[in-house]
Amino acid sequence: MTTDQLKTHYVTWANAMRKLDLGVNSYRYWVDIGFIPIKAQRKINKATKGVLKLSTKEDIKKNI
Repeated sequence: MTTDQLKTHYVTWANAMRKLDLGVNSYRYWVDIGFIPIKAQRKINKATKGVLKLSTKEDIKKNI
């Protein structure tokens, strides 16, 4: 999953961080590094009941 997909699903990044109970700086950090770390992706995948899919390591490398 990408930060754009996360934002689209939750409409705003602030809403996403609130619903996922993550720190407000997490989204900005993910944008800066170019991907969502796998541990966070697992949490998001579980919270969205599989709507947002996990990225493979190859997907992440392509997006960096």
